[in-house]
This record gives sequence, C-alpha cells and structure tokens, in this order.
Amino acid sequence: MSGDDAPPPGASAAADVDVASVGGKGAGATPADPSVRRLGAAVFALLVVASFAGFFVAQRLKHVPTAVQQLYTDQFFYPAGGGEPRTEAISFEIERQDLVTVEIINLAGADVATLKRRYPLAAYKTLDVAWNGRRGAHGDGRRRPLGPPAHEGEYRVRVILEHRKFETRSPTSFKLIRKGSGE
Repeated sequence: MSGDDAPPPGASAAADVDVASVGGKGAGATPADPSVRRLGAAVFALLVVASFAGFFVAQRLKHVPTAVQQLYTDQFFYPAGGGEPRTEAISFEIERQDLVTVEIINLAGADVATLKRRYPLAAYKTLDVAWNGRRGAHGDGRRRPLGPPAHEGEYRVRVILEHRKFETRSPTSFKLIRKGSGE
C-alpha cells in the first residue's frame, strides 16, 4: 500500500472487503450451511412434538381413576355415649377387585384397630364398615374389635390393597370423643 492508498484515520482496511465473498450477509445472518438449518428445524419439530405429547399425557392422567375412591368418614363420634354417632362410619370403593385391609391409625401412623383383613372386594362395590372406638384386631370383618377403648383424639383410616401393593390414608382425620369431654 502506498501512502496515498492508506485509509483515513479511524477507518478499517477491511471496510472494502465484500461481505458476500466471505459467505455471510452481515451480523445476525443465518448460517449458510444447509446441515445446520436442517438440524435447527429438526430440533424445533422435536420440541413441538414433545409439547403435544406432554399435553396428551397430562390429560390422560387427569382422567385415570384413583385406586381408592369416595373414602368417607364422619367428622367425630362418641363411642361411650353422650352424643351421636356412636360408631365411626367408613365407606369407600376401589377401582379394581382386590383383597382389602382397613385399619384405624393414630396421627403418628401407628395401628390402633383392624376392621377388615384381606377382605375380597369387587371393583366399584361400596364397602361400609364401622369402628366402635376400641383397640385390637379381629380380621374376619364380622366382629368389631373387643380390646380396650382407644384414647380420645384424632384418627385416620388406612386402606391397603394387597394385589396392587398400594396403601392410602383418609385425606382428613376424624375425632373420637369420650363421654362428657365435649367437642
């Protein structure tokens, strides 16, 4: 370069280079390589398909019935008198036939009474049982526990499905109230 051909101060010597001759169209341009474009399109398509699949899986899960359905209990009961009801009424149904064990547990999860043990229950058949407020296990489902009275307090129902190897607890607790203690 001669002195006359020198760029003015602050100008770049590369300013005269043709941008198209180096394979680009300036800053922010898409890559010219077709394989990169195909890869980007494939990743985008994969994300769209995954989004739709996730949506349909979520919808399916919303409509799958739970193993134990419509588990109902009374809010409180008075096994020694002084109020109604005298027994804790419990009812539920299951989605598929199974051998069912129904237990009363305290809030710490310890067994207090067993109301049914390995009882065969058909799908969508309601099982109604009642707890008399006593500790113990009888297992055959025809008699109520005959042990000592359970302490006043809050309890829950645990349902165990043997074939499915599944267990659930009642979503809310109920209260056993002894005579004269009020609510």
